[in-house]
Amino acid sequence: MPLSSALRCYGILVGLGLGHAVQADVAKITELLEADETVEALKMLDLELQQSSPEMALREMRVDIRVGMGFGAGVVHRLETQLEQDPGDADSWYLLGRAVLDRERAAAAYEEALRLDPGHARAWMGRGSMQQLDENCAQAEQSFSHALSLDDSLIEAWVGRVRCLVMTGQHDQARELAHHLVEALPLHTHGWLALAALDEKGEVEHLRKGLEHLPENEKLLGYCFEAAIRSKNLDLALEIGLQLEQMGALQYQTPVGLLRDVAAQRLSWEALTRVLAGRSNGLSVAQLAEWISQYPESKWLQLVYARTLWPSGEMESAETLLKGLLVDIEGGEAHRSLGMLLADAGRPGEAAEVFLALTEILPQDMEAQVVLAMALVDAGAPQLAREQLEIQLKQFPNHRGLQYTQAYVLMLVGDDSAAVRACQNYLQYWPDQGVATWLTGAAIQAGQQDSARDTLSGLLLETGNQAYGSLIEQL
Repeated sequence: MPLSSALRCYGILVGLGLGHAVQADVAKITELLEADETVEALKMLDLELQQSSPEMALREMRVDIRVGMGFGAGVVHRLETQLEQDPGDADSWYLLGRAVLDRERAAAAYEEALRLDPGHARAWMGRGSMQQLDENCAQAEQSFSHALSLDDSLIEAWVGRVRCLVMTGQHDQARELAHHLVEALPLHTHGWLALAALDEKGEVEHLRKGLEHLPENEKLLGYCFEAAIRSKNLDLALEIGLQLEQMGALQYQTPVGLLRDVAAQRLSWEALTRVLAGRSNGLSVAQLAEWISQYPESKWLQLVYARTLWPSGEMESAETLLKGLLVDIEGGEAHRSLGMLLADAGRPGEAAEVFLALTEILPQDMEAQVVLAMALVDAGAPQLAREQLEIQLKQFPNHRGLQYTQAYVLMLVGDDSAAVRACQNYLQYWPDQGVATWLTGAAIQAGQQDSARDTLSGLLLETGNQAYGSLIEQL
């Protein structure tokens, strides 16, 4: 794989721009973001920003988060308002460059920040990012280097320099720079991932060293798990996989189960790697049937086989096989597959029973709670779904899937006032035209047009999406 592609696979080409040396609060916010707990991260960030002189790294993070959530228009509007009042604020010009989607406007904002403050390290980093997008790597590398001469903790500038070197074929220099990066900023994942991508032979070693500094970082653990499998390091793959399972990373259950079968000699390494590769490229029923005949004791291979039978139209055979695996497959993966099959087959009552068993096995799995609620709705028991969701939302009030499903269920049961509140809670963090449409209908029924109009007007301002304006007209 070309090094530029490898770097892109490692997801390090765009950093969070944490700026100053990592402090406890910034590190915690970053951890929440990497765990996809965006609302919690944003709330913590807002508390930090209430300080009289908040750090630029925190202001930068908030801009990035809000833009990523779909509220970029509002971010830009507020920055432009600030600049009307204080056009000499280089920091606001820099943040405007990060927030706007138009490349020319972004470049102009960075240049204005540098005109006002030639020593603005982040603006140099922004200029480098624009030059890199234009594939002007020589100038971009100079801009990133100058940014680091002013502030050597700017992770995006480090990664930008690494990418420039890769894009110009200077792989040895890129690898050397990545070594300097992990020495300078060992508590950032970006450096370790860059080094692993740039040094295929030392990939596992670099990732393990990174885990010495960041032992519970799910991103590093995931890449180390995959690298261990590629290098046929069974003990390490199992060790990392079990740690990921304990952390609640359920997407690793099937690979870890297959690894256990390899460890127990119920499956070969060759079959394991071909099955894992086929999960993304597509597995044929015939190929899996052949492997099943070779490795009849591998229950996890049978689970993969059942999942392949189902979309191939052999639902009855898949159902029989999955039911036989409910006891043998630990962790609920057979329950999840069987429940989805039954729901797809138009048997929501039976699906709900299986999903209920899954929630008892994995009470912290909110995806299971969501599919249980939807099965209850389809089985004609929306009130039960409502009660189940309310229980879960008391424990996980910011869970996106639970909030969305609750709004939907409340619409179905006809509790319009509660549906308005649920839709507004959801739209506070996740702009969605469908939920906004639900809000409009529920507000009209509940006589709460003014409240809905305020919410939709805010969405129109924050997102710039004129569809919200059309909904306002309906009110």
